[in-house]
Amino acid sequence: MRAILGVLLVFGLSAALAVAGDTGPGTAYCFGTDCPCGNDDPTAGCINSTGVGGLLTVTGSSSIAANDLAFHGAQLPRNSVTLAVLGTGSGVMPFGDGKLCLAGGPITRMPQHLNSGDLGMASFYNVCDAMTLSGVPLTPGLTLNFQIWNRDAPAKFTPCGRKANLTNAYSITFTP
Repeated sequence: MRAILGVLLVFGLSAALAVAGDTGPGTAYCFGTDCPCGNDDPTAGCINSTGVGGLLTVTGSSSIAANDLAFHGAQLPRNSVTLAVLGTGSGVMPFGDGKLCLAGGPITRMPQHLNSGDLGMASFYNVCDAMTLSGVPLTPGLTLNFQIWNRDAPAKFTPCGRKANLTNAYSITFTP
């Protein structure tokens, strides 16, 4: 039991540091203002069932060769299914209890599904490899936009009564 708690504490601490120390490439945008049912959180995405919005931060670099890009979702509903989604452009439209801030071409989901666990956090590593597996050819100069989608159920506990939400968005231009 003690070893399990130690692993959870180390995981929780490293995930919290990744969120707090967001020095990754690109630009965070599409924060929780003008949300579908007044569930605004200007510091993250639209408010979910936790009472705050989901927050997407990015660590690593935009270098395709370095392949060290990682996405970190925090303030997510506990034990919810999460996945990273991407689009070639940005735009805003209501989606579930939040806002979909991706547009242009197909919106692609990355192949890995994660559970946010008891801490309400999910980290996606090896993002460049995952995009290639999703059929997204990475080339220097390509700009992509990302969000983390999450299940938020049951609907009676969500701000708008819907079963899904999204974090804020993040835009990255890839380099060699």
